[in-house]
Amino acid sequence: LWDHRAARRHDRGLQPAGPGDDVHRASAGTSTDGEDVGARTMESETPPRILIVDDEAVARISLAEVLRLEGYDVQMAASGEEALRLVERQPFDLMVVDLKMPGMDGIQLTEAVQDRAPDTVIILLTAFATLETAIEAIRRGAHDYLLKPCPIPQILESVRKGLDKSRQERRRRELVARLE
Repeated sequence: LWDHRAARRHDRGLQPAGPGDDVHRASAGTSTDGEDVGARTMESETPPRILIVDDEAVARISLAEVLRLEGYDVQMAASGEEALRLVERQPFDLMVVDLKMPGMDGIQLTEAVQDRAPDTVIILLTAFATLETAIEAIRRGAHDYLLKPCPIPQILESVRKGLDKSRQERRRRELVARLE
């Protein structure tokens, strides 16, 4: 699915988010190009906050590790319900969500997040793609719809484009507010 070696290294740099939470936060470290993320983010703005939602632990942890190495502030949730609780407590710039999960699926989560936090960009991942689910995902507000197994560069490109779209929309709203 992803680089599973990263999942085996998950115990390095991952800490529980808080007491009683089944959520983990990936801490800053070194990016894939060897740059110290801590030093880079101290000098620049806060890194974008990303929530990974997948019921498969290996996929969730591996993707979180990859995104953490890219300098993002990453948290994880094992279900749509858990992700929704996190979204209600704190803002996320972007979410990467598995489509097929027990309980609340990725499309239901996308719709719920769009109602509560419409600025959150959502990327759906699935191994069970159909034209109908792709159309439904985009209608419900998903930024992108990627097929598993998805190459890491493709995921990273989608994340970058989604975050750029979010920044542009925020700037547009700020400019409109200044004009009013």
